[in-house]
Amino acid sequence: LRSVLIGLTMGAAGFALQAGLYFSALTRLDASLVALILYVYPVLVMAGAIALRRERASVRRCSALLTALAGIGLVLAGAASGGFDLPGALLALGAALTYSIYILIGDGLTADMPPLALSALVCCGAFGTFLVTGTLRGTNDLGFAPAGWPWLVAIALISTVGAVLCFFAGLVRVGP
Repeated sequence: LRSVLIGLTMGAAGFALQAGLYFSALTRLDASLVALILYVYPVLVMAGAIALRRERASVRRCSALLTALAGIGLVLAGAASGGFDLPGALLALGAALTYSIYILIGDGLTADMPPLALSALVCCGAFGTFLVTGTLRGTNDLGFAPAGWPWLVAIALISTVGAVLCFFAGLVRVGP
């Protein structure tokens, strides 16, 4: 029961919050800039893993973190010369932070759970959050052409469920 609750909560809170922050940032910033800010998450995961003593700090790891941060900083500085929206950037950074926490929790609390079961629970939890949120906001709209359903199913199964499954299978093999 504990594992089921952890998986559902990871989806309902972690996955859904990260996606919500990411897509909210997309309404304010260019997609390439949002994606770039999101990709600060590997640095945050490594720093978190070292802080939680799951990984050991080494010259090599610290050099990699500093190099990654410098690269992100250089690209962001160049991108910021155009229209830069601070709230949008903070939303994207919030998505990166949420995703980092999600990864560290996933690694720490779900090591004994099969990736397929965990993926199913995370996706069900996220679906529940999006269903409730969309219903409360009145934004659930399924009134599109029948030709859209196969594409919706493909996006759900391949781009979400398949990606989450591959992520957790990889997390088991290589860690955060």
